[in-house]
Amino acid sequence: MKIFNKIAPFLLIATVLVSCYNDYGDNPNEINPEFSTASDVVLGEIGSGFYNLLDLQNASTDVELTLNEVVGVNEVIVFQSFNGGEDVQISTITSFPATFEISLSEAVANVDSLLATDLVPGDAFIYTFDLKLADGRTVKSGSIYSVPSSCPSAIPTAGTWTGVTQEGAFGVFSTNVSVTLTDLGGGNYSISDGTGGFYTAFGFPENQPVQFVDVCNTLTIIGNDGANFNIGTNADKGFPAGTWDPVTETITLPWYDAGNDFGDVTVLTRN
Repeated sequence: MKIFNKIAPFLLIATVLVSCYNDYGDNPNEINPEFSTASDVVLGEIGSGFYNLLDLQNASTDVELTLNEVVGVNEVIVFQSFNGGEDVQISTITSFPATFEISLSEAVANVDSLLATDLVPGDAFIYTFDLKLADGRTVKSGSIYSVPSSCPSAIPTAGTWTGVTQEGAFGVFSTNVSVTLTDLGGGNYSISDGTGGFYTAFGFPENQPVQFVDVCNTLTIIGNDGANFNIGTNADKGFPAGTWDPVTETITLPWYDAGNDFGDVTVLTRN
């Protein structure tokens, strides 16, 4: 974990409500009017906003931090929790602006019995902040920095692909040499034909589009907008999620036609 002093522009400036939670006053959770609209941590530019599950050894996150009012603040204490669990104090920042950086290896070490290899997409590390004030009080920041575990999706979309069916359903082995792929954002893609031209053998259009989501190189069909048939992923029928191999640039896409109760596997390679 690294804390760097750094003067940099910040993307987000917000005034938030902070509350006392020490033993001052009759109510330990009372709002302190003096600081309710003053000092707080502000999250700025994020260098990497997730832990990359495809590169566990080098996965890291960093975010620029500043205070919207520095006067009266001695230090800021950083806490980490995992998936809504217990807060653990992990760092103290005494000078602002600063860059808060923590690697996945460090984040995992802060959680009992957790290994990086245990993580799945959606697991999240949550970072919160306490402000130690000059008069001895402690107030909790309204800023929360959430870092999910995820994978970047980078299936290339330039050019065309060739799709070839593999299992010969109804004795048909088919090929479509002009398949295109469109990036819809967020790991979602649309492919112009997920069936390798299979349905041309039955007089239907060659292109049967499907939409799939890529999660850590696992491809699940989530739609079939534009297709003539109800094509999807169905592990129970023997056609589970497909795969993307970034080394060979190969898509393997099992698909199941629910209306006709059969399926096949299309392997797509770049032309």
